Amino acid sequence: MDEDDLDFFELESLRAGERVELIPDETLICECMCVSAKDIRKFFNNDPNVEVDLDLLKKEFGLGSGCSSCVKSFSQWKNKIF
Repeated sequence: MDEDDLDFFELESLRAGERVELIPDETLICECMCVSAKDIRKFFNNDPNVEVDLDLLKKEFGLGSGCSSCVKSFSQWKNKIF
């Protein structure tokens, strides 16, 4: 595989010396509200340049209104959405 086979995000990650493994679409980010990684990607129009905003996700999907483990683990999954 050469640089022509990589998208912008993958190329920038490799250049930065890190490889971020994206969360699969079907993975539930919020089990209480049944919000998947795919739901969040669709909400942000699949834009890899967007910053995942927890406050917007709380308003749109009710993240944190159940057990709150999705909010507590936000720092672990926010950079793996895109």
